[in-house]
Amino acid sequence: MRDKAFEYYSPKHLCKLRRVLAGIYTAFGDVSENLYLVGGLVPDLLVKNKLPYLKEYLGTLDIDLAIKFAVSEKGRYKNLYNILRSVGFEKQKTADGRDVMSHSFIKYESGYKPIVLDLITDDKFEPAADKLKEIAPNVDAVKFRGVYLVFKDFITVVPGAAETKKSVRIKIPNIILS
Repeated sequence: MRDKAFEYYSPKHLCKLRRVLAGIYTAFGDVSENLYLVGGLVPDLLVKNKLPYLKEYLGTLDIDLAIKFAVSEKGRYKNLYNILRSVGFEKQKTADGRDVMSHSFIKYESGYKPIVLDLITDDKFEPAADKLKEIAPNVDAVKFRGVYLVFKDFITVVPGAAETKKSVRIKIPNIILS
């Protein structure tokens, strides 16, 4: 459920989300092949011929990335935090401002709303009671049930070059329509 006013969602912010997403994929290099976009930004990339009366996108204000992670590949992600910092992200603070979260990152840019990046992974990792999985030093991912489904059934999209200024291939959940 949205907790922001209707005016808070804008085409300008959506274009910025796409550009930042492309920058993340570019900065991560080979690691990008293990990133899957999930959440509210997916419909905008999935639907090509939007209806004329849909003037604004109302799906999301953040970027949710699922990380396909195998314990044997842990060293592959060792520079993840440095890469996030190099593209302008810092750890987001908790609601009370007393602590930082290692799974949620925020990027402030002049003239734009802050962009939040949340990292998630599937819940198959032990111990099952833990809600977070460490994927790199200083970086965790929130464990959610069913995330593994996107790893098994996805499509690859290339966002419009005019919007992203970079050619990247982004994996998103496949939706089967009958």
